[in-house]
Amino acid sequence: MERVQYSLERTLPQLRVLDEHGILTKDELRSLTSQRQSFEARLIRRKADKNDFVRYLDFEDDLHALIMLRARERNRLVMERIKSGDEDAKSQLLPRSFFPKQAAHSSAHCVAIFERMVLKFRWDLDAWERYIAWAKKRKMRVVAGRVYARALAMHPMQPSLWLSAADYELNTHADTSAARALLQRAIRTNKLSETEDGRSKAQRTSRGASHLGAYRWRLTSYERDVLRLWVEYFRMELVFMERLRRRWRVIAGDDADEEAAAADQAVASDVPEADTPESEPHAPTEAQDHIRQGAIPLVVLDSIRTTVPGSLHLFVYVALLQLLSSFPFSDSLVVKQHGDIASLRTTHGVQGQGDAIRDKLMRGVLSACDLDTLSCLFPLYHALPSTEALPASQADEELDTHAILHGASQLHGTYSSAIDPLYTYAQVPEELRETGIVAGANDPWTACQPVILLLEVLRQRFVQDEHATPYLRMLTKKGDLPAVVQRTVSQFREHPAESLPFLTTLCALSTRFGLHEPHLLAYLSRIEAQLTQSLDMPWIALVTASDRAQELVESQRMNPCAWLAYAHAAKWDERTWNDALHACMAPQPDAPVWGLLVAWQSNKRLAYVSPSIARTDLWRMYLEWVPTSTQNPFPLYKRAVQKTGAVLASSQLVGTARAHAQALHDDVVHQVVEQTLPDEQVLSMALSISSASTSCWLAIADHCAQSASLAADRVYQRAVDQAEREGHVADATQTWLAYLAYLAQNDMRKALTQLGHASTRMRTMGGAEAVVALEQQWQAMT
Repeated sequence: MERVQYSLERTLPQLRVLDEHGILTKDELRSLTSQRQSFEARLIRRKADKNDFVRYLDFEDDLHALIMLRARERNRLVMERIKSGDEDAKSQLLPRSFFPKQAAHSSAHCVAIFERMVLKFRWDLDAWERYIAWAKKRKMRVVAGRVYARALAMHPMQPSLWLSAADYELNTHADTSAARALLQRAIRTNKLSETEDGRSKAQRTSRGASHLGAYRWRLTSYERDVLRLWVEYFRMELVFMERLRRRWRVIAGDDADEEAAAADQAVASDVPEADTPESEPHAPTEAQDHIRQGAIPLVVLDSIRTTVPGSLHLFVYVALLQLLSSFPFSDSLVVKQHGDIASLRTTHGVQGQGDAIRDKLMRGVLSACDLDTLSCLFPLYHALPSTEALPASQADEELDTHAILHGASQLHGTYSSAIDPLYTYAQVPEELRETGIVAGANDPWTACQPVILLLEVLRQRFVQDEHATPYLRMLTKKGDLPAVVQRTVSQFREHPAESLPFLTTLCALSTRFGLHEPHLLAYLSRIEAQLTQSLDMPWIALVTASDRAQELVESQRMNPCAWLAYAHAAKWDERTWNDALHACMAPQPDAPVWGLLVAWQSNKRLAYVSPSIARTDLWRMYLEWVPTSTQNPFPLYKRAVQKTGAVLASSQLVGTARAHAQALHDDVVHQVVEQTLPDEQVLSMALSISSASTSCWLAIADHCAQSASLAADRVYQRAVDQAEREGHVADATQTWLAYLAYLAQNDMRKALTQLGHASTRMRTMGGAEAVVALEQQWQAMT
């Protein structure tokens, strides 16, 4: 308790002043002391809780606000009395030193609490961040700087903390040199090294990350933070460059007006030159000129190319294009998030200087990136309008307030609109994941992910909430859109290896980018047809010209996708079905990635380009055809179950192929049983000869229970046996719980009996832990 008493005694001078001036009453002072004593007692416990410190600090902040409020209100009332002629009231005014002294007392007490908190929880980043935020709120520059230094020394591998410190120096103190030094130290400390197999050190220690092709898409949170660090460092250099450009514009007085320049030229011969022209106060140095033309960001680009692992380059370079597009260079046209347009072109001066710098830096990004698709799409991304300037009302206001630049100069430590959305865009589209086309880490769809990323970024630029963005409306209004599309087509044609990304881009332009000009759409359709014909790829032909089904079946009799296209165009008999189903059972590679990509972009049926989905659709159509073709469908149902189940017996079937075969067999068994309930003969056949998975039997059992079929008990038992045969303890637990829940609704005594059997069998599978988990979940259910 000595520590508590010492802390309370340190607050006595403050309490004495509050008592003398009557800011707090005697009772309030006693209550204040009692509450502080309670808080202090909590802080000295052996196992201190950080929340106790936080509550204590909140209490002190509220107390300080209350004291300041009462003191100001008292002075206001006294001043009103003085104005009304009461001269004696002057003695009741609080001295000028009262307010700074109270602020100093409160700050010193809070600093002592914070110091104790960060001492006890030195490894808790949140404790340091609270300390820093409080110091910023109180505008304690020295304290904030020292706490930042100590926090960075304790947590050097936290890029968000480095960014917060650099943002504090850049925007609060306007100290670019300090911000640059902090970010350079952060980059040297937080490096991403890549091994020969393409995985970084951080990723090799992460179970959730994997290497997928030339680029990696599943990044750890640390890797994302380091990439954000590079992007925000690039932003800081852009801010420094733009501040210098605007400062020089003010100093130079903007002599670029044509009339002023002409007058200056006319009298130039009458004015003698100075003896020492180097001493002109407004002449920019060569170094300043290089900086204002973007020399430093280009050096940063070179560092990114040599420092950041190559498998992560795409994220960084696309983020830099996003950042450059939305950065408010003076005398430029800014395309911000969601395609919003901001014109910062002035009515005087050399038009488009900011646009020229932006174009120079963007081309520097493209030259650093080795992805041809990104270069080909650049005309769509950075389509400058005609030379005619837009209204300059925003520009004059911005050069006075710098409001847009101030917003763009904030360094983002936890989320940046330039790079963080890219991780979402790079994910496989939800419709492809739901239909089962994507099948694990080795799925060929991963080769399409660079194009998915780039086209999704473009789509966000063209379309927002199913409507054209201001950027697209601007291109349409000024008539630049056809020229932009033609430049994109020309860029792709200069790269023959990019033919398939070109086709995908054409499909995206036609269907996903909100283009409505008939002549432009006709032009895209003609180019698409020519390209499809020149590629001579039957998979893409299935997507873009499915009416050629007869021709495709004749040329590709072992192709399930061709048979599915034919099934939608012709009336079938049993012989045709036999040929088609024979093709379904033949080994097939997975869908070519570009066929999938074109199908997704053009909104065509994905089953036409995915053998696994095509097989499933064919079997579903066949099972729907069976009852209409014969009065005794049982042999055909049995053959369907046997034929799809026999594929699973192959020892060569592993990985993704086996998963597809199991899914097909499950779908066939489920559809056969569902179509024939309550036919006991078909259900008995399925139970005896099929190799359906646990999930399939659970789905069938649930359907039987809903239809009040007496066979539900048998199916649940089969699901339990299958789960135990597969050997997954978690799946077996959930299967037993589903079975017990079904029994509990009908016969609780039988459910309790089966619970005993379940405990015995789960003990055999997973030991005592499995039994405890089963019983706990059962108790939660009941």
